[in-house]
Amino acid sequence: MPDSPAKIEYSEKGKSSKIPIVLAIVVGIAAAVIAAWGVNSNALMAGISAPAPAPVPSVVLAAPANKDEAERLLKAGASVHQERCAGCHAIDAKLVGPSYSEISKRYKNLSEVGFASTHPRNDLAKNDWDGYDDGPHLHLSKEEQRAVAVWILERTKEKEAGND
Repeated sequence: MPDSPAKIEYSEKGKSSKIPIVLAIVVGIAAAVIAAWGVNSNALMAGISAPAPAPVPSVVLAAPANKDEAERLLKAGASVHQERCAGCHAIDAKLVGPSYSEISKRYKNLSEVGFASTHPRNDLAKNDWDGYDDGPHLHLSKEEQRAVAVWILERTKEKEAGND
């Protein structure tokens, strides 16, 4: 019987395992995903909930149509202020809440002031009142919002003009 050739051993040189490459790719992708998530959720990791999209006024409040309506709204607005707002707000003094002067500088029109009067959360992305806690959510009717907004804007306008 002829001699059989010796067992040939093949070198592992040149053959590479694909496992480390695949593993490196998977780890890289996972790290990128975790990093991207971390950038967008720093507040979540700190235990702070992410802000919801800012609501916008769903109701457009109309300006008074005439002098009689303006007088009626001013009277009603004074009543809403006294019953619901005066404990925390004043025309030009900081109390528990910001002054109406500060509020009217931030909210420029009747609809925005009326909307803000309910103390919505994340209101118009302007809810960063440094030094103030969130006010209670007030359930004001559209007419109450309109009246107190007219009253706030009129009173701050009078104060700025020096007609206390």
